Amino acid sequence: MRLRIHQYGELIGIFLLLASTAMQLFYLEPLKREVDWRMVAFNI
Repeated sequence: MRLRIHQYGELIGIFLLLASTAMQLFYLEPLKREVDWRMVAFNI
C-alpha cells in the first residue's frame, strides 16, 4: 500500500500532536506543580 504525500503530512501532524500532549502531561504539569510547591514553601 503506497501512501500519498498528504497522508505523510497527516501522519506527521498526528505524531506532533501526540508528542506535544505527552510533553504537557509528563513534563510541564509536574514542573508547574513543583514550582507552585516551592513558592508556597518560600512564602510560609
